Amino acid sequence: HRLLWLLGSNLWLRIGLAMLISGLLCYGLSRLLTGRLKALQGASRRLAQGDLEARLQVRETGGDETDELARDFNSMARQLQERIEAQKRLLADVSHELRSPLARLRVALALAQEHPADVPRHLQRIERETERLEELIGQLLASQSGGGPLDGELDLVELLEQLVADAGYEGAAQGKRVVLRHAPERALVAGSGDLLRQGLENILRNALHHTPADTEVQVSLEAADGEYRLQVEDSGGGVPEQELERIFDAFYRTDTARSRDTGGYGLGLAIARRAVGQHGGHIRARNSGAGLCVTVTLPGICSPD
Repeated sequence: HRLLWLLGSNLWLRIGLAMLISGLLCYGLSRLLTGRLKALQGASRRLAQGDLEARLQVRETGGDETDELARDFNSMARQLQERIEAQKRLLADVSHELRSPLARLRVALALAQEHPADVPRHLQRIERETERLEELIGQLLASQSGGGPLDGELDLVELLEQLVADAGYEGAAQGKRVVLRHAPERALVAGSGDLLRQGLENILRNALHHTPADTEVQVSLEAADGEYRLQVEDSGGGVPEQELERIFDAFYRTDTARSRDTGGYGLGLAIARRAVGQHGGHIRARNSGAGLCVTVTLPGICSPD
């Protein structure tokens, strides 16, 4: 009986000890998990209150589900910060761009009031600045619009012929020519005709704007490996190699005469990059000959002939 009693006592002692250890482990794990969740809750509240720098301390790889959740939160917060900062930069750039024509409008109005005999000349200036404001507002609206559904089908050749004709008509007054050098008979791509028209038209107008008088903008379209490659080349002198990617940023300015003479790149090429990207394509720029060559690559609906 004494032996059985000792065995029973040891068993209950072991059970009690195991329960105590299990309880301590559960308490520790609970405190650890609760602490990490509270840290996530605190970071979420700081982010909601406008602290875009709110982040969680977490290892880059490995860990458990809580670590993975913390990494997802940091990624979300970083993307949100980048988007908001990009919008702030765009707002600052737009404000700067609008300030210049508005200032010139005020000057023209003041001069017209002071010198009534010169009113016709000042009215021409007012008209030009008004057109500039309309163009900026139109670009802003285009940059924010979706451009319609992307499940349509369009012929790049037909679209290019229309755009080249429009650009040629626009540049004819200054002796600027826009020439479609070569293109396949058809080039079918999937997407929105309105959105792609906006993007490609901005590329052509940018080239036409920077190319000197009595020169030409050369346009070509070719098929290769299930894709279509469009090239638009001007004679505007090109840009520094290190700034080729930056010209697709909104209102980017270089220090070259190409940019100083025209006031920068506006929203045109930024809209073009967005339109091409939404169609699964790529856009890049390189210096070629006497000017800049912008290349757009778009996937075809079927293998091009």
